[in-house]
Amino acid sequence: HKEYRRQRQMCIRDRAKLCLNGEKKMQPFIAQNSQVRCLFCRRLEEQAVVRSIQEQQLGIALFPQKKEAFCRRGQWFDVLKPLLPGYVFVYSEKAYSVQRLLQIQGVLRCLTYGPEQPDGYLTGSDRRFALWLFQNEGIAGPLQAIREGSFVRITDGLLKEYNGRVEKVNQQKRMAYLSLEMAGMPFHLWMSFQYLEKENEKGGGA
Repeated sequence: HKEYRRQRQMCIRDRAKLCLNGEKKMQPFIAQNSQVRCLFCRRLEEQAVVRSIQEQQLGIALFPQKKEAFCRRGQWFDVLKPLLPGYVFVYSEKAYSVQRLLQIQGVLRCLTYGPEQPDGYLTGSDRRFALWLFQNEGIAGPLQAIREGSFVRITDGLLKEYNGRVEKVNQQKRMAYLSLEMAGMPFHLWMSFQYLEKENEKGGGA
């Protein structure tokens, strides 16, 4: 966990250096005309690939990670773990040959949509996901801004896809007390933030 935090801090410093060296600010750069690729790399070499891409000024690279709640001796902490082990996303302002990325040590291949699109630029929902990752600095965290009265959807386990209303919140333990319905019968349970997804619109029930 300490190693991933250290590597993420180095990655952020690298991106800051690129901006200071004349790169456009990150958010306008990505929003306007970014070219986005996804690389599959050797496990445990993802951060080295990120640094190589940025040192060669081939764009901004992210190794997606996720925050998970971790309890130790009664105290809860956020730890970083790989979200998509082996995958690195590359955001570039200008188009260039994918061979430049494939020559980087640790890169195995660039994901493509087939021989008719060998350049590997992401489109559609894949690109939207990549841009969402960028906007969140490559970190997918636990449910944010959860509060009493929020409506959420359970994303894992036996109750997957059930919707519920948050009755209580324990921020220290990263847990919510939910009110749900099953076959028309109400019931309640505590559930970790990491298994919940906030609903865009209010609504309860299964």
